[in-house]
Parts: sequence; C-alpha cells; structure tokens
Amino acid sequence: EDDIIELAAKHLYIQHGSDSQPENVKETVRDCIKISLLEAKSEEKLVQMIHTAHAQSSFLSSRQKADLVKAEVVDYAREKWPIFFSRFFEVTKQSGPPLPKSKFIVAINWTGITFLDEREKRLLELSFPEVTGVNTLR
Repeated sequence: EDDIIELAAKHLYIQHGSDSQPENVKETVRDCIKISLLEAKSEEKLVQMIHTAHAQSSFLSSRQKADLVKAEVVDYAREKWPIFFSRFFEVTKQSGPPLPKSKFIVAINWTGITFLDEREKRLLELSFPEVTGVNTLR
C-alpha cells in the first residue's frame, strides 16, 4: 500500500506539478489505484494519503522537474520489481542432476539470475557472486 501511495504521489507531481487540488488528487486515485484497494479503503482516505505523501515528498522541496521524477519512478520500479527489467531465455535441460522440470525460463537482470517455470513461478534465484561458471552449447 505504501508503494502505491508513493508512486501515486509521484504521478500526481508529474501530471500536475506542485498543484495538489482535491480534484487533481481524485483524478490520480482513479488513474492509479486498483479497484480492490479502492474497495478496501475509502476514496477519501486514499485522497488524503496521496495528498499527504505529495506534500511531504522531497521532489517538491527540491523543485525537481517532471522528467527527474519520471526517472525516479523507473528506478523505484527497477528496485522493487527487478523481474520486469529482465532479459528472458528459454532453456531445455540436456544433462545434469534430475530436476522436476526439463524446460524452464532463465531471467537475467541487475540482481542476478532467476530460474522460472512456464507459469513464471520462481524455482531458483542466484546472485552474480553465487555463479561460479557458465557453459553454453550453440
């Protein structure tokens, strides 16, 4: 929930700058908040939370431009959800110890290497220091 509020406050700044009039915040709630969260909390409560986050955010005091805030949003997403910033490769096991699956996906991103099944369930995650070698067949 905190992540969504923070991202919505950044969205509000990108769309409207430092102008946090109630109609702008309500528009942001409609644009950014999932229905399930809207059902769990009232729209007024979400408007208040986003307005508060917008007023307290560092991007207002430093008067950053909207492009810098957009870059912050991308960096935030990259940090929180690295799998969406991955390069994916289909893999077929040809030798080695038995595994529950012989076909899976390898995702490589800035955090390391992740092995996923066809349904994108994580089978194994390795950071780069854990990888001691790589062999490929072409």
